[in-house]
Amino acid sequence: MYSIKWPWEREKISQIWDWPIIFWLNIFGWWAEEAPSPLLRRWLWRLRSILLVDVFLYFWAMIIAVIVKFSEGDIMANLFSVFAAGPGVVGTYKIVQIIRHRGILKETMDLLDVMVQETDEKDIEPLVRRRLRRCWIMFSSFLVFGTCISLHWLSRPLLIALFHQEKTRIVDTWPVFVDTWTQWFFSYLFQGSNVCLCGHTFYIFDNVFFCLAENILCQLEILKYRLTHLKLDHSNISDAVIDKCIRHHCQILKACDLLKDASKGVILFQCINTVIMLCTGIFQLLLMDAINMNVVLNLGEITLVIVCILFSYCWYSNEITYQCANLYKSGYMTDWIKGSVRQKRKLHIFMTMSMRPVIFGGIVQIDLNTFINVLKTTFTYYNFLVAAKETNEH
Repeated sequence: MYSIKWPWEREKISQIWDWPIIFWLNIFGWWAEEAPSPLLRRWLWRLRSILLVDVFLYFWAMIIAVIVKFSEGDIMANLFSVFAAGPGVVGTYKIVQIIRHRGILKETMDLLDVMVQETDEKDIEPLVRRRLRRCWIMFSSFLVFGTCISLHWLSRPLLIALFHQEKTRIVDTWPVFVDTWTQWFFSYLFQGSNVCLCGHTFYIFDNVFFCLAENILCQLEILKYRLTHLKLDHSNISDAVIDKCIRHHCQILKACDLLKDASKGVILFQCINTVIMLCTGIFQLLLMDAINMNVVLNLGEITLVIVCILFSYCWYSNEITYQCANLYKSGYMTDWIKGSVRQKRKLHIFMTMSMRPVIFGGIVQIDLNTFINVLKTTFTYYNFLVAAKETNEH
C-alpha cells in the first residue's frame, strides 16, 4: 500500500529542506539568476524586466489615486484608500528588496546548507528533523494563507460583477477607468496582475526571512547540544570538538549578519506600515458610518495579516538574539575544569565571542518589545484620528 512520505521523513537530513521558496520566487522571475537552465534564466530575466515596469506603474497609479482623493474630499472619508493602498506599497518595496538582496539571501541559504551537511551525529538527527518539519509547516501555511488572501481580493470584483452587475475595482488607482464594461475589464486586468505580483511577494519575502530564521534556530540548537555534551579530557578528540563548535558558531554569526543586512529595511518599513494600516483600519471599523460587510472583511483580513507578520518578525528576531546570547551559559556548563590549558583558552574565546549581541532591525532593535511599542504607537495615532473626527463634526 502506497503511503505519503513527508519531506522531513527523507533518508538524509541534508535532503529534508531543499529551499522550495526559490521556485515560488521564480514564478515571476524575481530570482531569474537561480533558474536551472540558461534558456530559462534568459526568459525569466526578460519576464522580470517587463513585470517590474508594470509594478512601478501600478505603484504610482495607487499613489496618485490617494493624492487625488485627499485633494478632492474629506480626509476622514478617504482613509480606506490609504488602507487599501498599503499592501500594494509594501509589496512593491519587498519586490525591490527581494531582487536587490538576492545574493545575500542565497549566500545565507548556501551557508545553512553547509552546516546541515556537516551534521553527522546520530543523536542530533531527531532534533534536526523536528526543526525542519516546523520549517516546512510554517512555509506551507504562509504560502497557502497568502495565496488565499490574494485570490479573495481577485475574486471579489468578479463576483460582484457576476451577481450584482456592478463595476467595482480591487483597489483605487488613477485613472478610474470603469465607466464601461470594456474599461472595467482592462482596469481589472491591470490591477489583478499587480495584486498577484505584489501580494505574492508580500508574503514570499516574509516566508524567506522566517525559513532562514528557523534554520538558524536549528543550528543554534545543534550547537547548544554539542556544548552540553562536550567532554574535555586533554585529548586531541576534545580539541577537535571545541574547534568544530567555534567554527560552527562563526558560521551561525555570519548567517545572522547576512540575514540582518538583507532584512533591516523591510522590517523597519513593516513597522511603519503596520502603525499606519492598523490605525486607519481600526478607525474605519469602529467609527466610520458608511461601511459595508465587504469593507469589514477586507479591513479585518489585512489587519490580521499585518499584525501576525510583524509579530513573527519580532518573535524570530527576539528568539535568535536570546539564543545567541545564552550560548556562553552552555559553554560554561561544560566540564571545563578537566580540560587542558589550551582547551580552556579555546572555550574562553568561544564564550567571549558568544557575548557579542546579535541585534536585528538596523537602526531600531527588533524584538518582542518592538511589537508592543508598535501597538502603543498605533493606539496613540488612533486617539489622534478620533480627536480630529470630533473636531470636524463640531
